[in-house]
Amino acid sequence: MFNLASNITKLRKFSKNSAGRFKRSKKGSVTVSFAIMAIPFLMAGTMVVDYSNAIRTKAVLQAAADAAVLAAATAIASGQDDQNKTKIALEQFAANLPDRIKRNFIGEPKTVINLPSKEVTLTATIDTKAYFGSLLRDVISLKVVSTAIVNNGTPICMLALNPSVEKAIYLNGTADVVASGCAVHVNSDHSQALVEDGTGLATSEQFCVRGGYEGTGFSPLPAKGCFKEEDPLATKMATAWATVDTTCTVNHKTIIKSDTTLDPGVYCGGVDIKSGTLTLKEGGIYVFRDGPLAISAHGTLRGVKTTILFTGDSSTRLTTQGGANIDISAQTDGPFSGVAIAMHESVTPDKVNLVTGGGYMSIDGIVYFPKQHLSIRGNGVIGEDTDQFAIIADTITVKGTGLLTIKITAENESFSHLPELPKSLEHVALVK
Repeated sequence: MFNLASNITKLRKFSKNSAGRFKRSKKGSVTVSFAIMAIPFLMAGTMVVDYSNAIRTKAVLQAAADAAVLAAATAIASGQDDQNKTKIALEQFAANLPDRIKRNFIGEPKTVINLPSKEVTLTATIDTKAYFGSLLRDVISLKVVSTAIVNNGTPICMLALNPSVEKAIYLNGTADVVASGCAVHVNSDHSQALVEDGTGLATSEQFCVRGGYEGTGFSPLPAKGCFKEEDPLATKMATAWATVDTTCTVNHKTIIKSDTTLDPGVYCGGVDIKSGTLTLKEGGIYVFRDGPLAISAHGTLRGVKTTILFTGDSSTRLTTQGGANIDISAQTDGPFSGVAIAMHESVTPDKVNLVTGGGYMSIDGIVYFPKQHLSIRGNGVIGEDTDQFAIIADTITVKGTGLLTIKITAENESFSHLPELPKSLEHVALVK
């Protein structure tokens, strides 16, 4: 029997259930649609996070590279060799990378260092982990490049190598010192490393002292806080000395009282030029061992393109009296090129190396006493007629009433075949 009321109730229930099922189905489709639409936004978000992290990491890498090349350029300015410069650059680069950055590195940074004469370039590449790499990529590759240059300073023609003593260069009396076209540099960090306490005048392109100075007779006034320069001849001279046989050619004291020509060789026991001219043969190497080379007031030492070397015991030294004459020039090729007079670093003289003015003094080349004191005294003129004259010694004293002229100019460096000498007051700067 048809029951209208009952059927209407069932129809209402069916309609309600169908509507519920339709409503639930619509909600599910919206969720799926939203999830699909959210994927690009999520990917974009991960890209933003990874890109921001990469920018921060690259900035840290760049700062580390900049610090590295500046440190290596400073090493160039102080005269260190390529091995030390490379080591300094790598150490500075590593020291400036914080652990929070290095934790994201995959492997170690690859660094390439280029060292032209006055330039340092560091190129660093590294792979870093992506924070959301599983969505897009696992690795982000970064690369930075930094270059620093050393701007040319003034060539140094008087260099005191000692790193710590008082009066590493001491100017006393009324003597004038002229550094023509070049600089005077003092490595000592003592507060009175460079001292002038007479009435003489010292002039140069630049005075540069690592520590401090005392005196007013400088023109210009010295700059303080300068680099400690490495010995520019240390490697060259070690190699050159290795070529020298120091076996005695003459094994007794040699006394010169008239004009004499001396053969190259090793003169043990000392050579004393009492009078007359002792001529050294062109291109010769002369070694004075276990005794002084002494030049008296009426004696003359003359040589063209020769090398004078000192080695041996504590009696080994150079000494000249007032009125003595020296007229020599350095070799222009060979292991000792550019070096006119040199003492082996192992020699500890019991008396000072002494050059006394008053006669004719012309030394074309470098006078090199790396571990010894050199004293220049007396009156007269020293070095005025030379093309190139430089002094490198542990410590240097200039006393008396004369004039000492030293000169190194860029134009004449190649002419004289001098080894490359350091520059004073060089500046380092980033270029990229």
